[in-house]
Amino acid sequence: FINKINLKNKYSTFNIGTDDKGINVEKIVELMLKKYNSKKKILYQKSEIGWKGDIKKYRYSTQKIKKLGFNFKLNSHQSILKAIEENI
Repeated sequence: FINKINLKNKYSTFNIGTDDKGINVEKIVELMLKKYNSKKKILYQKSEIGWKGDIKKYRYSTQKIKKLGFNFKLNSHQSILKAIEENI
């Protein structure tokens, strides 16, 4: 893969992440509680954002790295599940 990169300069920046619309905090918490068989009740504040300057939703453009033939192996949901599994 790295040999395909034709750099004009010594360095180049690429956004890497998932190639989907992401996953929200509530779903991540739900997956963790399920994995740990927890019945704890989670309370969320009623605000659209967590704090001043917080970003409710964002996505990175991965088009640059995809043009080089990079393929994403996992989506956001699969990535979170893998992270939970590997940290038990």
